[in-house]
Amino acid sequence: MIFVRPACPDEAPALSALALRSKAHWGYDAGFMAACATELMVTPEGIRDYPTYVAVEYGGAVGFCQFAPIAGGDLASFGDGAVELVFLFVEPESIGRGCGAILMRHARETARGLGFAALVI
Repeated sequence: MIFVRPACPDEAPALSALALRSKAHWGYDAGFMAACATELMVTPEGIRDYPTYVAVEYGGAVGFCQFAPIAGGDLASFGDGAVELVFLFVEPESIGRGCGAILMRHARETARGLGFAALVI
């Protein structure tokens, strides 16, 4: 059974690696993967500052998602109407098993519960 819990800042390196594995699963070449490595990096500060959640199955992370202010916004605007889903990645071996759907449902419900009118992808 998959459940979703808040991420811990010390999980940032593992979540970054998960994001890279997930992205690479779709057949991107090494040059593209190298070019997007920085963009896919999860930081401890990002986990502390923005809602970040991990999908767990059998004690291990199988996916994660993170919200952030709309591009160009700052923390003061974080609660103003919309939030961006900047990360939603699933371990390649868990793709097609419902983990992404669980994370997406959690993201929608969490954004709604936090008072956001829109979840931008």
